[in-house]
Amino acid sequence: GSSSSDDCQLCAAGTANPIPGSAEASACTACLPGSYSGADGAASCSLCDAGTYQPTYGATACLGCDDGAFCVQGASVVQLCPAGKLGTGSGMTSEADCSTCVAGTFCPAGASSATPCSAGTFTASDEQGTCERCAVGTYVGSGGATGCQPCEAGHFCGEGASVPLPCEAG
Repeated sequence: GSSSSDDCQLCAAGTANPIPGSAEASACTACLPGSYSGADGAASCSLCDAGTYQPTYGATACLGCDDGAFCVQGASVVQLCPAGKLGTGSGMTSEADCSTCVAGTFCPAGASSATPCSAGTFTASDEQGTCERCAVGTYVGSGGATGCQPCEAGHFCGEGASVPLPCEAG
């Protein structure tokens, strides 16, 4: 054993030693992903707080969760907001923090903002991951539409039409 506390070696930040009275630096173990040790001499690593994550071993701090994602306590990876939802801020802690993507827009998984549907496409309801193309015989000329309108008389509208095309004479 050691004759004094001067013989003890503190574990470096990013590591911890759960064995009381151990003087060997080799007893220090790296903090696992999802945890950290911010100071020398830790007996244990702390879990990352909800809203943060840490993907690597031996970390001294956790990272803020990315836009479009949320992080639960002890997260080693971010979890993307699902398709049809969006994450508008960093530090989100659960899927409940993801916002609804409204009709006329779409949100792929991990979106941090809603994207309006382009002309010729639409979303009729909230929480859509993609836009639908207007059916044959209908069109929509502007973006952000929640539906398509019937093709005008004397015109043709193919699938995904953004303008009615005049029929040829004859």
